[in-house]
Amino acid sequence: MDVSFPQVAMLKCTAYVNSVAFDPSGKYLASGSSDYTVSIWDVSTQLQVAELKGHKNYVTSVAFDPRGKYLASGSGDNTVRIWDVSTWQQVAELRGHTEPVESVAFDPSGKYLASGSDDKTVRIWDVSTWQQVAELTGHTQRVFSVAFDKYMPSGNYLASGSHDKTVRIWDIRTWQQVAVLTGPTAVCSVAFARKYLASGCHESTVRIWDVNMQTQVAELRGHTAAVVASVAFDSSGKYLASGSWDKTVRIWDVSTKQQVAELRGHTGDVKSVAFDSSGKYLVSGSNDKTVRVWDVSQLQQQAAAVRLLAAAAEAAAAAAAAEAERQQQRRDNPVKKLPQETIQKMMNIHDDIYKFGGGSKHKRQQRQRSKRRQRSKRRQRSKRQRQ
Repeated sequence: MDVSFPQVAMLKCTAYVNSVAFDPSGKYLASGSSDYTVSIWDVSTQLQVAELKGHKNYVTSVAFDPRGKYLASGSGDNTVRIWDVSTWQQVAELRGHTEPVESVAFDPSGKYLASGSDDKTVRIWDVSTWQQVAELTGHTQRVFSVAFDKYMPSGNYLASGSHDKTVRIWDIRTWQQVAVLTGPTAVCSVAFARKYLASGCHESTVRIWDVNMQTQVAELRGHTAAVVASVAFDSSGKYLASGSWDKTVRIWDVSTKQQVAELRGHTGDVKSVAFDSSGKYLVSGSNDKTVRVWDVSQLQQQAAAVRLLAAAAEAAAAAAAAEAERQQQRRDNPVKKLPQETIQKMMNIHDDIYKFGGGSKHKRQQRQRSKRRQRSKRRQRSKRQRQ
């Protein structure tokens, strides 16, 4: 079922777009690019309202804090920069990483900022002071993505995905590692949704993990390029978007693990995807130097239609399998014809039973009826003669 959603905006940039994010109000959209800048867009007018300059290398990641007060940007210049949303001025420059910063994320309370880097570490920053409060080590290769648990009531976990083929889970109360989820390929992106964690991976796959059980529960296939660069859950945690180097964005129903839609339009690798807080819009950024906004307000209805079609297809497949099994049983146990000699013997036995059993009784009854008819005829003739 080839289903898409309407594209409602295409924002043209001057360089590759590596990261996109909505602010919590849905008013602004930020995009980080390879020209070292962060662009700020007004969602309603689709106009650029600010261009943030300061990084000395490509911008890899952008993220708004949950209160909409700050915007963080990570860069290939090894720094994280903090911008005041009210003025779009830089208010802090966070140094500590020794190699490019690949990903930044705020925790749900807005108290902490996490950054993942090619230096194999995750660093934690106190938002009130912009000082580093923890350095998380354990990954053996580049850390591509970090994401806080925004859906669980406790909100106590941070995930980091790495080129070392692992996703590591950290307890933010102690900053200790509590789980390691190991897959077969490098992890490019991670996202939380209640007890589930999604990871975008090499080999064209999206993997779904049960964080409590620490096991993989689904492998979503559909993308055709090697790298799934970005994954993001909507605000309900029911739907997952994935962006790939195959130039498409795909949306998945988390409950059924089925693809709901495929969004086409980009002419280059899709590097980043994000839902707005209302769940009405989805944004994607690409190497084609565009940011595209999609209206996904009918996502729930479309998912319901896909579930119905899947149920009908499953029922049809079950019926076909049952019929095939019946046909196979007929082939394995065909009805055998009796030999002609046996049939003749059975017919002879039937005749003998008729002759010596029920057949004799039947003949006696016929003779008795015949005699009664003859006597009746004689009486009638005798009566006519007397008359």
